[in-house]
Amino acid sequence: MEFVVLLQIMFYSFLIAFSGSITPGPVFTIVIKETPQRGWTTGPLVVVGHSILELVLIIGLVLGLDLILETSLAQLIICLIGGIVLIFLAALMLIDALIKKISITKALDQKPANSLKQKFVPIFDGIITSISSPFWILWWATIGVSLIFTELPPLTVVPIEFGFIGLLVFYLGHILADLVWYTFISVMIASGKKWINDKVYRVILVCCAAFLIYLGITFILNGLAF
Repeated sequence: MEFVVLLQIMFYSFLIAFSGSITPGPVFTIVIKETPQRGWTTGPLVVVGHSILELVLIIGLVLGLDLILETSLAQLIICLIGGIVLIFLAALMLIDALIKKISITKALDQKPANSLKQKFVPIFDGIITSISSPFWILWWATIGVSLIFTELPPLTVVPIEFGFIGLLVFYLGHILADLVWYTFISVMIASGKKWINDKVYRVILVCCAAFLIYLGITFILNGLAF
């Protein structure tokens, strides 16, 4: 019975996380940008970096970090720094798209980086894009904590009541959603010559950069409003 309940927790955690994963954000944009240069493994490796940071954050929240993150000063700092980093990432994307005239066809023809240092750059990207997103941090400090410490609808169980196992199952369901979605995105882009050309790719990059700028400005303004 307990095993079945744990599977249900993982399933509903997966569904909740998947609904968030498919919403464009910083992680989504970095996967789009880096996949042509690094191959289809970009998505999974970005998720590895993202999952490492999420694990650290979840442990911190369970230990009471949410009480600190919910203070006005913490939210001000998170929003200001996160907004600035997102705008910086957007600027780099605009440089690639408009000045360097990055080519997806050439990038796809090149072999992905083989050096250990270059191969695992997406892991670092996953960490940076995650920590630079105030929405991600605040989501875990509010909604994420609520899902861990309260009943997970439509279930009548609380994940944390199962201790470490319950928390681990919830975490695995959440990460699995990211892994499925971003692997799919990377595979689609890596086969991009069949459905995307350089012009379309640059337009996508510009749109993603514009979205990051919008997020960055929004986070900064929200931070100043605290």
